[in-house]
Amino acid sequence: MLRHYLSENDIENLGRSVMLGPPNKGSMLADYIKTIGFASKMQPPAGREVGADDDSIAKNLGPVSFDVGVTAGNKNVRPLVSKALLGPSDGTVTVA
Repeated sequence: MLRHYLSENDIENLGRSVMLGPPNKGSMLADYIKTIGFASKMQPPAGREVGADDDSIAKNLGPVSFDVGVTAGNKNVRPLVSKALLGPSDGTVTVA
């Protein structure tokens, strides 16, 4: 959300920011859900926009231009979807 906001606005004296498990490179889970007919129809618009494909918001925001730290979790709280994510993840986005 911060990257999207700053792509169109400025925050004077922003300072440093921390992102908590953001899909900065998109979400493979969102891409996987698109392949499941009934699940795709239940996905809200925001869920369809955060994929890892070339049309995703994350891929089109460009690089970060402010001081930022990123935290990422590796305890998967969604074991049923873990096969859709390659590598360590929190069940929604991968650590990478």
